[in-house]
Amino acid sequence: MRFIHIINPVKVKEDNKSYLYYTQPITFESMIQAKKKASEKDIQVELYAVCYPEDVSIIPAEFTILPFLNRSILDKYSEITNRKLPYLQDIFDSVKKKNNKADFYIYTNSDIVVHSSFYVNIYRKIKNMKIKAFIINRRDNIPQFFNNIRLGREYLSLICEFEGEKHPGRDCFIICREFFIKLDMKNMFLACPPWGLVLMKYLAALSSNFKVLREEHLTFHLGKDNNHSNGQKTELTELNYANSKEIQFI
Repeated sequence: MRFIHIINPVKVKEDNKSYLYYTQPITFESMIQAKKKASEKDIQVELYAVCYPEDVSIIPAEFTILPFLNRSILDKYSEITNRKLPYLQDIFDSVKKKNNKADFYIYTNSDIVVHSSFYVNIYRKIKNMKIKAFIINRRDNIPQFFNNIRLGREYLSLICEFEGEKHPGRDCFIICREFFIKLDMKNMFLACPPWGLVLMKYLAALSSNFKVLREEHLTFHLGKDNNHSNGQKTELTELNYANSKEIQFI
């Protein structure tokens, strides 16, 4: 079985409030280690990065860098934001144009750390549960510091040992090729709701056996930077909710 795992890294300054400056190197290392473990089980994994030109310097050599993204929400919404957020479909289309065929495509946010057995466990779930599309919910609020030491990639094993907390959001998608090539997320952009919810509904509409796995300890997020109990919508989230209505299945 062959997996293609896609992320959208972004180069940020050390004081960026998202904590991405510290988390992304851990994410990269976790994916590289998980790929090595998968290869021991004859599971093929390709790591893909889709980004803007200014982000490429942070991406490790173990990742295939796809053609750069050439548009963002700044093209339409610069009067209300300075965030250069990409459109999810542009990321998916970049992978499709590469024409590298996989049995399953995995998309995770770039702040999601994966367990060393991540791909092995995904393989087993696909085989045992006969599923073509599913979501793995992360363990949230993993400590950023332990004994006054900032946890970096050298502490990857420890990071994956923490219990963390359940998280209701959706940031890890596993999609079979049949469904991946059908996806058209229109003008929905990342980092603002409801892109994850809409993608989940899209996959549920395509699959008769769609699953959301909420009890796994396979993906991890350092810190807690989202409050899904807060129903207040920003101007950007309002725009993304409007964009979601372009998608036919809703």
